[in-house]
Amino acid sequence: MTSPHLLARPHVLAFPVMLIGCQGWCARSRNRRAPPPLLLLAMLAWANLHGGFTFGLLLCGAFALEAVIGARDSSERRHLFVEWAKFGVAAGLVGCITPYGPESMLVTFRILSISAMRWG
Repeated sequence: MTSPHLLARPHVLAFPVMLIGCQGWCARSRNRRAPPPLLLLAMLAWANLHGGFTFGLLLCGAFALEAVIGARDSSERRHLFVEWAKFGVAAGLVGCITPYGPESMLVTFRILSISAMRWG
């Protein structure tokens, strides 16, 4: 059932980039460190390959929350919050560097708000 989806160009090209970004965020969160700016290149590629990068931004926020909650003390918690917040803002800005600009981010929310998709 998944084979047609694996042959679609955007998915095949986006999977490795998505894995690089998610693995980087996961490893940094686990080690209570902020992601390096080099991971912004993964977000840039992901944003230009597939619209699912907006969910990647949410996932990045979840890893940031995990890192902040797992901090040893309040000073480390504050430091991690600031560093992950800077990375999150930068990732959001990098996500706007597409041929469509910030519109590519807004499309996801527009699709999710279509009334025909609602369950009630």
